Amino acid sequence: MRQLALALFLVVFPLISQGSTGLDRVLIQVAQKVRPAAVHIYVKKGVPQAPELRDVYRSFDLLPLSSFSAMRESSGSGVIVSPDGRVYTNHHVIEGAVKIEVVLHDQRHLDAFVVDSDPRTDIAILQVDAPGPFPHLELGDSSKLQVGQMVAAIGNPFDFQSTMTVGVVSALGRRELSNHEIQDYIQTDAAVNPGNSGGPLVDLKGDIIGLNTAIFAPGAEQNSGISFAIPSNMLKRIATELNQLGRVRRAWIGAVARSVEDVDGDKTRHGAEILRVISDSPAEEAGLRRGDIVVSIDNEPMVSAASLRSMIQVREVGTNLSVEVVRDDQHLRLNVEVSENRYTGMAIDTLPSDTVQWAGMVLVPPSDAIRAHFGIPAAEG
Repeated sequence: MRQLALALFLVVFPLISQGSTGLDRVLIQVAQKVRPAAVHIYVKKGVPQAPELRDVYRSFDLLPLSSFSAMRESSGSGVIVSPDGRVYTNHHVIEGAVKIEVVLHDQRHLDAFVVDSDPRTDIAILQVDAPGPFPHLELGDSSKLQVGQMVAAIGNPFDFQSTMTVGVVSALGRRELSNHEIQDYIQTDAAVNPGNSGGPLVDLKGDIIGLNTAIFAPGAEQNSGISFAIPSNMLKRIATELNQLGRVRRAWIGAVARSVEDVDGDKTRHGAEILRVISDSPAEEAGLRRGDIVVSIDNEPMVSAASLRSMIQVREVGTNLSVEVVRDDQHLRLNVEVSENRYTGMAIDTLPSDTVQWAGMVLVPPSDAIRAHFGIPAAEG
């Protein structure tokens, strides 16, 4: 028995060693490719100062005149995606920025400015204010990701520049996890900590397959082995629309729903019951009716009305959805083409005549269209 064990060890150990060495080489190549394109972002943010306070300060020479009562600094990560210095990061990294500075891998400190951003997906686009060319990375295809696939996260956790951690894709399509309304996160166990936000998540080819965004750490700020990244395909779509249209098209089908937890008498099966269908909407055109219970979209089971909304919002305008509904004990499949939400970004002069503006807010009656946009169920009674 000892001879057999020794023989197996002599055969298996070299294979393990070779595999480990091969993986080491791959990860070293990834680091050499990715780290030069990852940047450390320093942001100065100002707290707006009330004009009345500025008058007081001016009268007593208490403070130098400024539009801001205080300045605070924060930092995050980003990744260069073009030779001329275009940078992708998170919106929350640069929100409220007065001054932005990026630090390259070679320790050059360069100014940058915001080109555009989308708070609802937490994506921001910066431009380095200096001549290139710069080392940069390509966006990969996040639709090809599989659970178990090895990935690497690069960023600046706790201001430790160009830190690389390795893990696997733990899950795909995570939603309803943060304050950002539109989510379709990649979950990974690669260590991500404060300061990693906006940095790239890459595959073993060194292509960007995600933008590190959030961590799950109940009761603590550090990594707990669960972190989330915006998929590269969403990043690519949002950046393209901002660049070409100057706005982001929001997906919409025009239906108001509520969560149900008992479908076909099965208390373990959840869905979203349609309460109202907006006239002239994709939902109406597809034949969706009040009382229908949506149980899946593109064969992905429905969890709640909120998941119905988020599953639609992450789709690209023009996408066809296969919607499975239960209607009068029958199971039907409807083909719904997602359209652009026509109620997104309405100008003040296009709002209803009974709109009220008060205390910096714009108040409108809760019409069916408004309910559909925000996913608010209809009031009963």
